[in-house]
Amino acid sequence: MRVVSPGRSWSSAMTLPIAMVAGVLALASAASGQAVEGDETPGHFFLVEQPIDTARADRLKSAVETVVRASSTRGEEPILVFEIRPGTSDYGICIQVADFISLKLSRAEKTVAYVPEPLSGYALFIALACDEIVLGPSASLGPITPAGEEVNPGLFGFAEALANTKGRPADLIVGMLDPSNELLRVRTADGRTDYVLRSRLPQFETENAVLSTEPVWQAGARGQLAAEAARSEGLVRSFATDRGQVARIYDLDRVTDSTALGADQLKPVWIQVARPIDSVQEAFISRQIARAEKSGANLLIIQLDTPGGQIQPADDLAQRILRLETIKTVAYVRDRALGVGSLLALACDEIVFHDDGKLGKIDATVTGGGKVEPLDDRDREVLADRLAALADQKGYPTAVARALVRPDVEVIEAIDTQTAAVTLVDRETIQADPDRYIEQGTLVLGDELLTITAANAQKFELARTVLASDEEFSALYGLGEDLVRLRGPSWVDSLVGVLNTPFMSGLLLFVGFFMLVVEMKLPGIGLPAITASLAFLLFFWSRYLGGTADGLEIILFMVGLLCLALELFVFPGFGVFGMSGVFLILFSVVMASHSFIIPTEDYQYRQLSRTLILLMLSIAAVVVGAVLLGRFFPSLPLFDKLILKSDPFSFSSTEVEKDIFEPESPFAYLLGETGRTTTVLRPSGRARFGEIIAEVTAERNFIEQDSLIQVVDVQGSRIIVKQLS
Repeated sequence: MRVVSPGRSWSSAMTLPIAMVAGVLALASAASGQAVEGDETPGHFFLVEQPIDTARADRLKSAVETVVRASSTRGEEPILVFEIRPGTSDYGICIQVADFISLKLSRAEKTVAYVPEPLSGYALFIALACDEIVLGPSASLGPITPAGEEVNPGLFGFAEALANTKGRPADLIVGMLDPSNELLRVRTADGRTDYVLRSRLPQFETENAVLSTEPVWQAGARGQLAAEAARSEGLVRSFATDRGQVARIYDLDRVTDSTALGADQLKPVWIQVARPIDSVQEAFISRQIARAEKSGANLLIIQLDTPGGQIQPADDLAQRILRLETIKTVAYVRDRALGVGSLLALACDEIVFHDDGKLGKIDATVTGGGKVEPLDDRDREVLADRLAALADQKGYPTAVARALVRPDVEVIEAIDTQTAAVTLVDRETIQADPDRYIEQGTLVLGDELLTITAANAQKFELARTVLASDEEFSALYGLGEDLVRLRGPSWVDSLVGVLNTPFMSGLLLFVGFFMLVVEMKLPGIGLPAITASLAFLLFFWSRYLGGTADGLEIILFMVGLLCLALELFVFPGFGVFGMSGVFLILFSVVMASHSFIIPTEDYQYRQLSRTLILLMLSIAAVVVGAVLLGRFFPSLPLFDKLILKSDPFSFSSTEVEKDIFEPESPFAYLLGETGRTTTVLRPSGRARFGEIIAEVTAERNFIEQDSLIQVVDVQGSRIIVKQLS
């Protein structure tokens, strides 16, 4: 029993418990609300009106891709509902849309076909390409082949493949395509119900114990399934009179009509590639892509006008483009995408050709300075594999991709009996599986490298379309003049490109190392040190923006300089610190010159050899310059006053010849002099030379006080001595 104090009312006494209960309920409600909100399934409707032409199909795909990419950015997997209206459309465009829905929308949770009215004709392929089908109460499905048209035998393979992909009875779909071939519902002894075409029944009976057969089609409705029949046959999940019922069937919390999504939702970025692809160009394009991702762009246009470039940067850039999942990529072959520039084109989702466009003919690499090097057989094989892999992932013919770099590839147009589709394959593929392909003709004889032009780009199934002007390209993707601008290299990128040329790289290394030698000959930190710092700064800055260097190379270089300083000014002799410093400096320069650490391909070995040759030439030039400096610099007017020399009036009687590389010191006149220690050297201390007392360092071991010593070396302000017996 709770006792309430007289000075406190019952309501006030209950305030705290009620507040606690209310707080718990509020938290529970908030948690519940968050869970519901987190479990929301967004739904998007797309109206598919007939006749479906190329423009409508492109708008539909663009709208769907916009939704999928935006949802992926938010971490959502939407349900896409395609409301298909009756009408008449060509089978070619319907197959394209069906392939798009069936194969390209893996990031959606589910695709649904909503058929409110009777649907027949080739647009039925679009419905069958969806994961599930919802019918209107009076709707029906089929037949696929329009009345009065002959059945196209080339569609049988596509119908079977589509049915197998979506887990539907293949013979049922083929029966809707060819109503003249009687379809039977067959019950077997193991309790299964199958759908078997009359022509395939004998083979089916040899493999199964058939109990009974009955025709599937109702009288006068061959190839057609009414709503109830379609549901009983397992083709349809449910019925709905309108979109609201469809939303309730799938528990859609947010329903949007996304049919009109397109140009008003576009956030495009247009990048121009107008020079050979090297590490600098690759770094520039990578930076632009990163900015596009950060800005939320959903369309990336890469305008190609390049003669080719180097294999490694082009391959790295192609992989960078390939990894873009939330951005649609389009390669616009405005003028040329020759050589390894073809890698960039095949890495994009779509390729559009200008009338002047050319692609392929990969027979050489081109450096940033315009130097052309023919490909060897090893590089051809590497590039052929890279191109084929890109083509396979983006849906381009792999045989055509290989023919761009290998002159021995024969490209053949053939019918694939498994899919009934006309495809482009090479001779090796046909020989590996001769029963699968029926040859229709040879497009590439295999006696020269393939070059794709605007005239044959669509024949080789690489180009989405061919256009006559940039204005047509902008209209194709709904781009306005105020919506997108062409991005090309800035003056900074041009400067980085110049600094990354072999000549400028070698010059910067020479100036940097040579000025360090000069600084050792001159007192203090002056102009030579500043010049050396500026040269090394420009070298690593250009390599950093060029994409071949990062913080690691810069840190290794700085540690190398620190080791050299320790060797020169702290620890005498040329030992561990000196060797480590030289190695780190040289290693950092080599690492900063290319994007790989350990070469694995032939072209990487060649690039590494060029880097080592450049480095050796720079070092040789520094040695020659140092010799000339030591011989002539002290005698030049004005400059001779900058060199420290020994006091001509010194009491030293010993003349010691100094090496030209050894920096002068204010204590150089003590070299060879004898004296006595005034303190214990541990190893540093003090000693007296005549009337001069100076700080000295023992060459080895400790030296006791009042010991006889001799100066054996002078390094700057350091005096190194040894004990005399």
